[in-house]
Amino acid sequence: MTLGGLRRLFADRLSDIYDTCEADGMFFRTVSHCLGMNRLEYAAVKDDELSETDTKRMTDVLNRLLQGSPLQYVLGIQRFAGYDFCVDGSVLIPRPETEELVQAILEGNARRDGLRVLDIGTGSGAIAVSLALAEPSWSVSAMDVSPQALATARENASRMGAQVEFIMADILSMQDGVPYGRYDVIVSNPPYVLESEKSRMHKNVLEYEPALALFVPDEDPLLFYRAISRFAAGALEPAGRLYFEINAALGDATADLVRSCGFGDVAVWKDISGRDRFVYAVRGRLP
Repeated sequence: MTLGGLRRLFADRLSDIYDTCEADGMFFRTVSHCLGMNRLEYAAVKDDELSETDTKRMTDVLNRLLQGSPLQYVLGIQRFAGYDFCVDGSVLIPRPETEELVQAILEGNARRDGLRVLDIGTGSGAIAVSLALAEPSWSVSAMDVSPQALATARENASRMGAQVEFIMADILSMQDGVPYGRYDVIVSNPPYVLESEKSRMHKNVLEYEPALALFVPDEDPLLFYRAISRFAAGALEPAGRLYFEINAALGDATADLVRSCGFGDVAVWKDISGRDRFVYAVRGRLP
């Protein structure tokens, strides 16, 4: 089969699951990953016959996509903040919005050497590793309750040469940050999708991405934000900074909760799409 023929096959077979643009994008990401070609290189050889080995590699990816598996899990890679992160079913696939959060932290703390940073609910380690690579003078730690997620995060840190300390702990069982020292920055992208929002989500998210990293009960949607804010009130240095990624429908509620935990300068920031997506706050002075 030719590459052009495979492109048509991807479009046809995936049409019931993805729109044309998404399917085409998946085809070209698969070409890049499996064959090492960009679009210009593809155009030059699209009418050439592929070897049986390369055809099988491509069709194996297509067959897994047809089963509903996200492309990032099929390829085992997700690009984030300029780096290729290993991802699997134990971790949430890093999203572009979270790249905006990383950029906001870097810009807001530029020329601040030696900061101690904690990423709570690190998953693949995307936030922690990206910060550690961008600011080598920072001491970055990453916490997660899942040993499988921490194994993936450690692999990413090792592959990229990032110096990150990993901590296995359940933030819901912790209220005081003293056992893990004091931090200048705490960041978290915790679970925030309501159980009632499942009906609007794509099958490949519901069936393949870890529910532990996604969903919260409708009756207590700020469960993790409350626990993290209380923890941060003790774990942050005076004037330490707290950064959250949030549910776009709960910006004001999240900001009010953070204020109730003793934080000041609380602000809700929008993402590039204009939706409430981040909360920033500063810890007050110790009494």
